Amino acid sequence: MCHQHFPHDLIRIQLDWIRTYEALSRLTPTQSPTRLRRELLDLSRALAAHPYWAIPGRSTAGRVELLRQARARRWAWAA
Repeated sequence: MCHQHFPHDLIRIQLDWIRTYEALSRLTPTQSPTRLRRELLDLSRALAAHPYWAIPGRSTAGRVELLRQARARRWAWAA
């Protein structure tokens, strides 16, 4: 498994995406998901359009690694 070094702002966007997705999953049926859905879409766009991905050689595997690293960092901060 290759360990890529991602820019801090890209990791922060991924962490915000994870938090927003989890908040959306915890909504009760009486709560409106609109704000969280819009936020999730904005974060998804920010992730996809980040300049890091414009560098030749960046791939889907890198996106999976970004998610893995963001989750690992989140658990480390929670401990």
